[in-house]
Amino acid sequence: MSAHKRWEPPTKRWRRSPIRCRTPIRHIASFNDLLRKELGSTLEPKVSRYLGVIDQAARRMNTLIDALLDLSRTSR
Repeated sequence: MSAHKRWEPPTKRWRRSPIRCRTPIRHIASFNDLLRKELGSTLEPKVSRYLGVIDQAARRMNTLIDALLDLSRTSR
């Protein structure tokens, strides 16, 4: 028996484990929240804006992942 796994298209793997797609984004958002809490009231407006951009990007990426997963389900 071969030690290599059989290749599957990415969409098939995504259907089996959609949480894998969201994990890195969840980590980014969590670290962003921790940073915001750690800096607290010392947060400069420019830094606050950067953290807001990161939050928006994480939400947008989650929306895109949801849309891709929905598309993969409907195209079965």
